[in-house]
Amino acid sequence: MDRCDLAAQVSRLLVSKAIATAPFELDALHLHIPLCMQAPDEYGLNEMTKLLYDTDEVFKRTYLEVIKYLTREVFPFEFLYQETPTMRFHFPVPFMDSYRDKSGNYLGHHNDGMLGHSFEEINCWLPLTKSSGTAALQIAGLAESIDLLKDFCRDFGYDAERFYEHGRVKFVQKLFDDEEFKRKAIEVTKPFEMEYGQLLIFDSRCIHATAENIEKKTRISADFRLIPLNRYEQLDCVYASRGRSKRKFVRGDVFSRLSSADLLAAD
Repeated sequence: MDRCDLAAQVSRLLVSKAIATAPFELDALHLHIPLCMQAPDEYGLNEMTKLLYDTDEVFKRTYLEVIKYLTREVFPFEFLYQETPTMRFHFPVPFMDSYRDKSGNYLGHHNDGMLGHSFEEINCWLPLTKSSGTAALQIAGLAESIDLLKDFCRDFGYDAERFYEHGRVKFVQKLFDDEEFKRKAIEVTKPFEMEYGQLLIFDSRCIHATAENIEKKTRISADFRLIPLNRYEQLDCVYASRGRSKRKFVRGDVFSRLSSADLLAAD
């Protein structure tokens, strides 16, 4: 469906920002830009992802068509949606060493609660190029993720504040220190292979990770979060990013002021 074609919009934006010259293939983007723009920082973000924080009205309208489709065809309830999707550029370059164990394995496993998100959120992951092997999102099923989380949270008495404040660091440390826990995490976190046009929707408790890409191609994806409106209205605290942005997951900040029903009504 052309009006939901985010891949075409990303290609257009990259040309308009003089990052690439048309025609080019999105999965070959690493051949068109300098290495310094591909390397991730301490938050796992590269310069291309940061560059696409700034899009334009055409891109935003296309993204909203995706939200309208989910409203009409997928979710039977009213929800809030992330105002702007996060664009991920997963290049075939080495990752930072901060999440590497003594054997050199990159262990980026986490769930979004460890980054400050509410477990009431729903994750949506949309690949804009073929996603396979080490270029794919690595993800565990919900049951396996809950087993890992129970084992992990038992270490600090299931204290919610400690989980939200220090969960990512503690989880990686447990992967480093507990060989059996690491074995289980790696065993259940598998690449989820997808084509452009498919959308992965998953529970925010699911453990997931990005592997070091050795596929010799660029994987580009968009991710965004939704939250059922009734669940949002029942939250008893304000959730905020533990990453670089420190933004709040509230209406008018990360989430749109409009609900999904408001968006359709304004059409």
